[in-house]
Amino acid sequence: MTVIPVMLDVWPTHAAPGVGTASLLLLPLPGNALVDEILHAVEQVTTANVYVLPLFETSATYASAMAAAIPSARVLYSTAQFDDLVAALDTSDTLLLVSPACYPANGVDLRALCDASESGLRTLRHLVGFESASQRPHEVVHSAADGRVRRIQRYFEPDARQLPVGVIASLIPVACMQAVTEFPDRSLSGLRRMLAVRGVPSRDITCNDPCVDLTDGGSLLTFVERRLNALTSMVDDRDHVAACARLLSKHATIDPSARLVGSVAVHALAVIEANALVIGPTVVGAGAHIKADAVVAQCVLLPGGVVEARDTQRHRVVGTECLEPAVLKQRRHNGVSRSAEESVDVLVAHKYLAARQRIEPFLAALMLALTAPLFALIALLIKWTSRGPVFFADRREGKNGQLFWCQKFRTMRVHAESLKPSLSSLQQMDGPHFKMSDDPRVTRMGFFLRRLNIDELPQLLNVVRGEMSLVGPRPSPFSENQICVPWRLGRLRVNPGITGLWQICRQNRAHGDFHQWIRFDLAYVRRVSLLVDVKILAATVLTMGGRWPVPLSWILGSDRSPSQRTVRLRARTRAATSR
Repeated sequence: MTVIPVMLDVWPTHAAPGVGTASLLLLPLPGNALVDEILHAVEQVTTANVYVLPLFETSATYASAMAAAIPSARVLYSTAQFDDLVAALDTSDTLLLVSPACYPANGVDLRALCDASESGLRTLRHLVGFESASQRPHEVVHSAADGRVRRIQRYFEPDARQLPVGVIASLIPVACMQAVTEFPDRSLSGLRRMLAVRGVPSRDITCNDPCVDLTDGGSLLTFVERRLNALTSMVDDRDHVAACARLLSKHATIDPSARLVGSVAVHALAVIEANALVIGPTVVGAGAHIKADAVVAQCVLLPGGVVEARDTQRHRVVGTECLEPAVLKQRRHNGVSRSAEESVDVLVAHKYLAARQRIEPFLAALMLALTAPLFALIALLIKWTSRGPVFFADRREGKNGQLFWCQKFRTMRVHAESLKPSLSSLQQMDGPHFKMSDDPRVTRMGFFLRRLNIDELPQLLNVVRGEMSLVGPRPSPFSENQICVPWRLGRLRVNPGITGLWQICRQNRAHGDFHQWIRFDLAYVRRVSLLVDVKILAATVLTMGGRWPVPLSWILGSDRSPSQRTVRLRARTRAATSR
């Protein structure tokens, strides 16, 4: 019994149909192509010869590119050739079909699929993938018998989604494949459905890694960005240059005057001409060409892709055959696109957040040591005035939706959450956050802690653990964040904070303003910097935690005022593109 591997090749939606080398197997990743990564996974489970089956009309350019990528593989240029392969195999053999369309974020692992210890390889199996929590939510509308909408529930977490988003690989006995004449929907998902309809018993194996749809241009850019960030996030600043150099092929041609900023991977035979500016995370595929004075920011250049001289490309998949969505066309201003300047701002903010995450735990630990006597005093007063624990912990969503236990001094009676439904008619907020005057659940000591805004001091423990920051959006539970999806996706890009822009700038504390809350959170995420954080911390102390509002212009300025480092990087960008 032999396992015969067949890698399916898929054509992405962001490329013109069947032209050039834009297929997913030839997709450039940091350090290698996607086909190399899948081939390594296949070699861990079988030593048989590898076949490639493109599910699209091929060209001579594609044939030569695939032959150069994996010379030992045999390419089946039509489903008829695949049928001939199946007919020539022994019925005791098994086919291993692997598709790159639904792909795990950290790479595919086929060992669980091909494990013969339980029931042998004669069992029809599918390795299925689920969508990651950072992608769009799944919405369920609950309606009454008369058709009126009662509520809308949004599900973000993978364990709340019971339907797979795709099939990564299938292990199918040859006897089952001999009854298949075509691939429904040109995918393994369609093949899985067809076999199930025909009554073929199978077993689904869940991939624990979140998966992305690489046929979609936006998902592809996110996938590549995470790969590059993962390669460089754990590297010290002093080794950052060396780490980036390892991502540059020695067979690439990079002009000495070209500038590579951030995480950039360059494949063999790529050419970057004089004064070009490449801002990471960016991957430049094999044979790609970035001409003189061009600006490329957060892109994937497919093999053979060309960026013309003085052109600007940002946040897209670039190739000579790629379709150009009108919404992504960039405007120029004085020879430099505004998008390039925004990309520099993003890079500066990313570096600041990385530095802040390393420094803040030490600052929080120092603050805990200095306030230890105050902690002890508050703990004694809480125990003296009410029954129950000193601290209250609640599940909140942190960066990228990661759940954590947010710590506070207990200011309410025990089991206060169970009384919340009976008090819902007294809600004074116009958003998801519950608040009312003279809340009967608040203890005597809790009233003073809230008035002095010191009930959140134990959140310094969350800062020490890296779950929160000193400054950031208010830590909120899932039930509040799901109300507005774009707001959730924006505010969860950074760690939540003990204090933040909304806490010190909101103008209607008595009744709340949900739209203002959204505005301030997103404004902070867009403008995060050391200066903004220092201003927010100072305003928090001077206003005793936001007892009276601070004008937003005092924190962010009346117009956009970039940091000095951003100004210097912008000046270099203009100089690089003006020559």
